[in-house]
Amino acid sequence: SVDAGPSPPYMNDVMLSLNTGVLFDGHPINTDFGYVKSQPNKVYGINETVKVTYISGNPRNNLFTEKTYFTIERKINEDRWKVAYTDASWETKMVWHRTNTILGFSEMDIYWDISPQTLPGEYRIRHSGEYKYILSGKYPYEGLTHSFTVKED
Repeated sequence: SVDAGPSPPYMNDVMLSLNTGVLFDGHPINTDFGYVKSQPNKVYGINETVKVTYISGNPRNNLFTEKTYFTIERKINEDRWKVAYTDASWETKMVWHRTNTILGFSEMDIYWDISPQTLPGEYRIRHSGEYKYILSGKYPYEGLTHSFTVKED
């Protein structure tokens, strides 16, 4: 066995970041943060990919280290849904992109690759985030897709 050796020095306090802070977030007229711009199809099969798009705030407003940016929920009964996947799941990914720099518009694309281990049933996708108001403060928002079906092949 080999000794662990010395620990590296803690450098977080002196590291330089080239990321600028978020100035503000905006959304197009007749929409709001969390609005589902692109809904899922009604039915998907195994090995297909679900893609939805939300009007979103910049994810750097809150890094959600103890939360999640989205959940994929499976319907258990008439009034109960259970989280099946999150942004930490291997089958999912999210892509944020600024659509208008001057007005602060941005969108969040969420992808779910439906694996053979996925249970058939009714699903929906919930996105949570925070937007930054131009004058002051950060405010939470949430959006929810229509439900859709994952069928057995």
